[in-house]
Amino acid sequence: LKVHRASIEIAEVCPAPGTIVRADASGILISCGTGLLNLLEVQIEGGKRLPAADFLRGHPLVAGDTFVVPAGMPYRFVDCTADLELLDVTLPDVVPLAAP
Repeated sequence: LKVHRASIEIAEVCPAPGTIVRADASGILISCGTGLLNLLEVQIEGGKRLPAADFLRGHPLVAGDTFVVPAGMPYRFVDCTADLELLDVTLPDVVPLAAP
């Protein structure tokens, strides 16, 4: 998932990093451990750039879901500050299961 536009929100208490706090028309709010990142405009690989509300219509996310980088998954840091880490994660191709 590529993030094109986001905002940082201050929070005194945050769930585990990567936890979705809220996913609605106002954005996809994700805990970063010491604050919250609200994804406003995103793009899935092979898709077009979309406002979060439009993205959620086709890719429903709910509070409590998590964004994580699986162990062993290759990634590189794109940007890192005291409040924000952006990762470029390369996901393996998904091979559909053969019909029984």
